[in-house]
Amino acid sequence: MAAMKKRETRPPNGQDHERLSPCVCRTLRMVSRAVTQLYENVLRPSGLRVTQVSILATIAHLGEANLRQLEYMLAID
Repeated sequence: MAAMKKRETRPPNGQDHERLSPCVCRTLRMVSRAVTQLYENVLRPSGLRVTQVSILATIAHLGEANLRQLEYMLAID
């Protein structure tokens, strides 16, 4: 099984904070929604949602996984 490493969760500060832009964030969110809609349309005939495919793909990659591993790999809680 893949070794799990603790994710960095500190808030951006200093130089990192200066690189963040509301415009970039908005664009990234728009692109993310567009890609999700594209996948949802393609997956609709199968009855699967893009979130379900992400979970299945992660399990396939790991071979087997417990909930804690899935939470880590998918960055969910």
